[in-house]
Amino acid sequence: MAAAQAAGAHLGDVPALLPALEAEGARLEQCLRQQALSPAAGGWAALQAEARGHLAMLADVSDAVRQAARVLPASGRLPADVADAVSGLRAHTDAYRELTAPTVLPPLPPEAPRRSAR
Repeated sequence: MAAAQAAGAHLGDVPALLPALEAEGARLEQCLRQQALSPAAGGWAALQAEARGHLAMLADVSDAVRQAARVLPASGRLPADVADAVSGLRAHTDAYRELTAPTVLPPLPPEAPRRSAR
């Protein structure tokens, strides 16, 4: 993770998710230890399945970080055509948001006082 960040790889929300992933891993570890020391064997299969799912998710996150680090060019900069494509997508997104935004009409000028007919 640190190497990918140092290389400037785009990691999305992964850094923000790390504390939650670590907390979930610690919780599962504690549950597994308690289950191993418990004389009752109930719930063991569900806990193992949950732990396997967590490990699979960690493997996916690790793979995504490795892929992000590999995709970044050696120079640490995106090629010009990729940067142009990103800029174009941003422009299209901004234009779409502007077109689909609710229309806000300007306020009407204050009404002139009416003169009574004599």
